Amino acid sequence: MKAILFLFLVTANGQEARRILRAALDRYSDIKTISMSVSARETYSFDSTVDSVAYRFFFKSPNLVRYDFTAPDTGIMLVDGKRVWMYQPGDTVAYFSVLPSDTSSVETPFSSFRIVDSLLSLGFKFSEVETPGDTLMRIHLVPPDFADIKMDIGIELSLKDTLLSSITIEGDGFSNRTEYMDYVDTGDGVKLPQKVVSTRKHGDAVIKRVMTFRDVRVNAELSPSIFEFTPPHGVHIRMISEQPR
Repeated sequence: MKAILFLFLVTANGQEARRILRAALDRYSDIKTISMSVSARETYSFDSTVDSVAYRFFFKSPNLVRYDFTAPDTGIMLVDGKRVWMYQPGDTVAYFSVLPSDTSSVETPFSSFRIVDSLLSLGFKFSEVETPGDTLMRIHLVPPDFADIKMDIGIELSLKDTLLSSITIEGDGFSNRTEYMDYVDTGDGVKLPQKVVSTRKHGDAVIKRVMTFRDVRVNAELSPSIFEFTPPHGVHIRMISEQPR
């Protein structure tokens, strides 16, 4: 009887957790455009190097993306729906590659939001649900039984406003934790974090990236020209996979 009751509670908690998690993720399905200023800083446990980058970011659903880099160097990376362009002002060559049919690999500052959807579609299942207080829910996902991999996914959500707090992926010898902080209303009722911190561990190596966002606007009208690239006069075009002659 206790075993049946325990199974019922796990199932009921899993259904409620799935509903809350779905509510947290579905709020982003209506995003058509995003524009923002981004600053990113990456540090490493194995040396004192600090890599920093700043850029203006534009996105239009489903697969138009533009990065206007301002530091440490100026440059453009643009996905126009057919090609991926890369160009630095003053260069005599603009590079491009053909956009893959699967555009899920195109990275944006919020690509990690898609991770949970991908895992659920692959059959990852709820193994444990905790509510240590009135404001936090912890969800654990594990691979499906047929998958021969060892991995644990931990998701923390704020129950107060149904927002993602963190996603942690742990496997054999590695872990990757992403934390979402300082949510603000960015328009159309969509709340996005102003800060994302990711910590990647592989063996003894630790890489930490801190991204901050300013002037975030959602579903504002973006000019089509933002996602168009015309090489300046005299600039040659070269496909990235092309071998030098």
